[in-house]
Amino acid sequence: MVRTPQNEENAPVSDPSVSTYHSYANTLVANYGLRLGIEQDAQMLGSAQAWQLVAQLVEFVDPKLLPVDPPSKKSIIEGVMQLAGECSEHLIDPETIIEWCQQQIAALENIDKPGAVSERNKLVQRLHNRVFYALLVQQYSRLKKQMQVMDYGDLVALAARIAREIPQASATERDRFKVVLLDEFQDTSHAQMQLFSDLFGGTKGREEHPVMAVGDPKQSIYGFRGASDGQLFSFYSYFPTQDTTASYLTVAWRNDTAILHAANRVADPLKVQPAWVRSPHQVDVPDLVARPEPGVGQVLMGRYLTDQEEARSMVERIAQERAHHAHRPLTEMPTMAVLCKKRAMMEPIRQACEELDVPYQIVGLGGLLDTPEVIDMVS
Repeated sequence: MVRTPQNEENAPVSDPSVSTYHSYANTLVANYGLRLGIEQDAQMLGSAQAWQLVAQLVEFVDPKLLPVDPPSKKSIIEGVMQLAGECSEHLIDPETIIEWCQQQIAALENIDKPGAVSERNKLVQRLHNRVFYALLVQQYSRLKKQMQVMDYGDLVALAARIAREIPQASATERDRFKVVLLDEFQDTSHAQMQLFSDLFGGTKGREEHPVMAVGDPKQSIYGFRGASDGQLFSFYSYFPTQDTTASYLTVAWRNDTAILHAANRVADPLKVQPAWVRSPHQVDVPDLVARPEPGVGQVLMGRYLTDQEEARSMVERIAQERAHHAHRPLTEMPTMAVLCKKRAMMEPIRQACEELDVPYQIVGLGGLLDTPEVIDMVS
């Protein structure tokens, strides 16, 4: 990650600095936040603490602000937290949302065509609800500022503001990191893209800085928190360069041909560049190909009425595979894994393993509070 200085080929090269996007944003805020009025000892709120803070706001909200037929307090809290996070990840303040919603409401009031009034009223009500949530996000932001606390969304938004408004930050970071590698770039948000573009992009009349982004739009999994696979397609818009050479790592060493064929079919729509991306350069996403001399592999699909039925079917198959390799020493027994989309599925699989006497190990903390041993300890 660190380039050898020009004309100093024999100069020592320091170890690369590796951090997550949020960790790097935290470093920027700690180093430069005071220039924006953020104290260095500002407390970082965890998810539970942020939830509690929003819950207090909702508990004492002005009844006049409540929308018609208001949702439950739990739904309001979750809605406020979601909108607050989206504002941070997209670098939009709640005032802008309120202004936009009010403009749309004013425009919709002129619609009085027969048959359209009912739909108009529903849309207007949704816009009023959005204004209500934005007002609470506004209060939430003011409260955090008064308490000198931040949440994770604030962290990235503040770092992006530092990169945009404090030239010394960009100059210092460019001198500190001669080469920048942005990994898992398909899971970055607009705020993160803007942050690194303002720091290291060849914009604002600055010379190009060595920046490489690595990612795969087919593996974008963090859309729920503001990430977008379109970030990868628009990379050259934020990092303009004369060198638009892209390298493609297309050989899948882990999977056999049948599995790759199914995966490519499922992921095929994800390789199309979104219509909203305005990039001067096309980024292609080729299909994965199998390793040299691959196996055929097998893809099975099943339908089950309950989670328990599905879990037992999977564990029965694992037990059959173990019986097939029973003649091997324990150290040579092939390993098998079950990947769960949600934690609630872990417990039925654990129970099926117990019933069929299949040894197992649960990776992660999900579901532990429901196991007898942990229940006894908590009690």
